[in-house]
Amino acid sequence: FSIRDYSHLYGDRLGCAHLLDEILQRIHPRLHLSGHIHDSFGISLFKDEQQQILFANVAMKAHRRMNQPIVIDYFY
Repeated sequence: FSIRDYSHLYGDRLGCAHLLDEILQRIHPRLHLSGHIHDSFGISLFKDEQQQILFANVAMKAHRRMNQPIVIDYFY
């Protein structure tokens, strides 16, 4: 919710606030991939004092065109 989830069709954010709470409070991933909200294709970096999470919406199509590939170089 509120990260890469805006839909122009509905004029609103369509993500799940409960999922965001689980991600930030319990799971703590370094990378979170999604792909259903086609309008919000791209990458956002979330940072706070405790964690850093790369959110990537990797939807294939938006507005009848193919999106550019996203390449993530991930080193751990």
